[in-house]
Amino acid sequence: MQAAVSQPPAPPAPPATPVPIDVTVDGAPLAGASPRLAYQAAKEKREVLGQYFSRLLNRRENITGELRNSSITPAERTALEQHLTEINGSIIAMEKQVAAADQEVATAAAVPGSTIQEPRTRQDGPPEEAIVIGASFTGIAIVILSIAWAKR
Repeated sequence: MQAAVSQPPAPPAPPATPVPIDVTVDGAPLAGASPRLAYQAAKEKREVLGQYFSRLLNRRENITGELRNSSITPAERTALEQHLTEINGSIIAMEKQVAAADQEVATAAAVPGSTIQEPRTRQDGPPEEAIVIGASFTGIAIVILSIAWAKR
């Protein structure tokens, strides 16, 4: 009789790790960043640039408001016009940076694993609002009927 020789089971394969990608933040490489981290960094950069862009637009609006003021001196008007020219140049440059940041976000979102979609919740039955409204109307109807019955 031969004894069966059993081999130990093979160890389980290690879980798959996300493939690191090379990300540049302001031109400096951020090697080994996860796709999710790269996507979040690009989104935050775009948000900060958008806030700065809004501040530039507000400054331009303030300067144009001051230029509409008729009580400013010619020297002040010249200085405000020069400042407005500089602000307009900054706005144009910022528009280009925001467009580049939008492109970075789109590129980072295209990498698998960078965005996580929230699972859709399956709802069985009517929405909560319908239950609350129905219960309210039912309660009012019961009160009205009980008053009518009590008078009788």
